[in-house]
Amino acid sequence: MKKINTSNVTSTARQPLLGRSISHLVESVKEGDDSTVQGILNTLNIGYTSNDVIILYGCVLTGNYSGAGNAYSVTSGAVYYNGEVYLVDAVSGTISGTNVLIGTLTTTYQSGDPVQMSDGSLKNVHEIRTFVISQAGTGTGTKDYSAWSTINRKYSLTSSATQNTTSTSMVDVTSLTYTTPNDGLTRLWLILFKGYSTASGSAGDGQGSEIYNSTSATQLDYTEIYQDETSTTNDQRFAFSCMYIGTIAPNSVIKARFKSLAGGGVNTVGNKLICVQL
Repeated sequence: MKKINTSNVTSTARQPLLGRSISHLVESVKEGDDSTVQGILNTLNIGYTSNDVIILYGCVLTGNYSGAGNAYSVTSGAVYYNGEVYLVDAVSGTISGTNVLIGTLTTTYQSGDPVQMSDGSLKNVHEIRTFVISQAGTGTGTKDYSAWSTINRKYSLTSSATQNTTSTSMVDVTSLTYTTPNDGLTRLWLILFKGYSTASGSAGDGQGSEIYNSTSATQLDYTEIYQDETSTTNDQRFAFSCMYIGTIAPNSVIKARFKSLAGGGVNTVGNKLICVQL
């Protein structure tokens, strides 16, 4: 850690305020911020690639980051970029034309600058460096907002009570729904739907189960359990599971669904939908 050894400064041995002394203190703050964030990233097993912008807090998008006429608002927050931490001011507006939301590393100066130097010249010295979110053509800023990542891994675990159906078309399992964050970022997810099934009815009956992205109308995974009994109540429970690993767009509604394979009564029991951002 860099610091000034003030024990060597006395009333008779005063230290001059040198430019390198100020730089020494600035570097100390930067090193502290960098080490803290890198430590968190390592703990979460999240690697950092040069020029990535990682959201530390805030910077949450409501609305859309592209599309002419779409409204947007982004909360204030902070980001990590190439070893330094920068504040981000809140913004809002409406997307124009082919513009997208971009983030640009911007330098302004504290009120009171420029400062008169000892030689009489006026110079700006009190820099304020922030990431400014605005709308412009893609790739024109430091980093498009859609390419910002987050230090937080999202997850959800929901459970449901026993549910019955005789439908041979998929029905939603009550309360087993998850919506991915509406932050403009497509991420890698692990989705798991698991539980138990009992059935009675015709031969070849059983339960079909699926993980379904209702926003994109896409079946992410599907499995079947056959309980092959005729006119006999099946008291045995059969475990089932569906699993998906892959990218999912923001603001996507993920559902757990099930059906009867041959029209007999199917009970799905002890269901859980687990969604983990990888």
